[in-house]
Amino acid sequence: VTTLAYRCPCLEEVNLSIIWGSWGSENPSRFQGVTDSSIAALAQRCKNLRVLNINGAPCVTDVSLKAIGAHCKKLTTLCLENSASMTACIGDAGVVAVARGCAALTHLELGGCKEVTPAAVAALAEEAGRAPAQVVLRWALQRGAAVIPRSTKPRHIAANRALHDFS
Repeated sequence: VTTLAYRCPCLEEVNLSIIWGSWGSENPSRFQGVTDSSIAALAQRCKNLRVLNINGAPCVTDVSLKAIGAHCKKLTTLCLENSASMTACIGDAGVVAVARGCAALTHLELGGCKEVTPAAVAALAEEAGRAPAQVVLRWALQRGAAVIPRSTKPRHIAANRALHDFS
């Protein structure tokens, strides 16, 4: 991945989940090139990245996400649906760095990240100009869950209806 970053700094889309999905689960040693330092190099060198899919990469932590937040200002889509071995490595610090640094971000997949707390959800909501409840409800809708919010307050009812104009 580091070599890719240095040889192709104009990349706009990188999908590393294809690598992991096709042979990584049978032979994790083949995925050794995807580390925090290589993702950080990708973020630093490829300033035009719009889409980054690192689903299932076993060695990505908050360190990678902080680099992405600091350097990938044009990023619109970040996919981090993780393998079971990795989900505890991504927490609030990385998610908050991405939320604050990637103003163009419209799609963030965090499924399975066990260490993401309400503080990170609040930071994501703040950056999106939404209420934390809206962010959580939208996340559930994107995963196909039946969402039935309840409120008696008119402003909360209006907020609950406004779930389809962001992702």
